[in-house]
Amino acid sequence: RGTDTSNHRVKQAIKRLQTALVAYNYFSRRGKEWRSAQLLGECSIVEATGVLTYSFPKSVRELLYSPEIYARINLKVQSELNSKYALILYELIQLRVHNQRTWKVTPTALMDLFDAENSLRRFSNFKQRALDPAVSDINELTDINLSAAFEKDPSTRCVETIVFTFSKR
Repeated sequence: RGTDTSNHRVKQAIKRLQTALVAYNYFSRRGKEWRSAQLLGECSIVEATGVLTYSFPKSVRELLYSPEIYARINLKVQSELNSKYALILYELIQLRVHNQRTWKVTPTALMDLFDAENSLRRFSNFKQRALDPAVSDINELTDINLSAAFEKDPSTRCVETIVFTFSKR
């Protein structure tokens, strides 16, 4: 507290935190959602005691209550990956590597997760320019062994599902 008995600096910091926004992608049963929320909710300071009470908005509390949705990311590895696609795939696999050995996803869903540009919406382009290099980077630069297999529709021969198989080294 020092010599500031009015809590002026604390109040200024609270006001700054209340204007800070947290924006994030959230994956629900409805699909990918973009969300934005105020970082810090309602606050009060009891002047006589200096006790600060604060709250987080409901959506932020829900994220804080679910630590299993966060992956443990090695920052050194993260900085060495060569593309945004490798980084995204690394994070997606890190979320699953401790309790799964495979992950199935449709090409469209993976393209959405990769936020792939229009030129990569054709699967052959996506595979050549985003997916294969990302898998190669992860195998070369991380402690994860990763492979991708493709399940095709027998009648159209189009890839319906990408099956990732992975394990820690």
